[in-house]
Amino acid sequence: MDEKDTSLEQISFKDGMHKLEEIVAQLEGGDMELEESLKRYSEGVKLLSVLQGKLDSAEQEVKVLMGELESAPEDGIQDTTLSKA
Repeated sequence: MDEKDTSLEQISFKDGMHKLEEIVAQLEGGDMELEESLKRYSEGVKLLSVLQGKLDSAEQEVKVLMGELESAPEDGIQDTTLSKA
């Protein structure tokens, strides 16, 4: 992994989305040479992969949190029965 890939891993989701939107706009503009277009496309694919990983991670975290909520005892309900030993 080179330095550019490492910096992509550390980018925030919001900044990554903004950068991806810029790349798409540049590619749609059609003003770049073929080589530059391919370079930007490759950068966009790598960025998209990083952002998808961040989304997957966030989704997993939400699932874990939801599981914790579902398995937690309900608030306000107490066992008031007396048991005889």
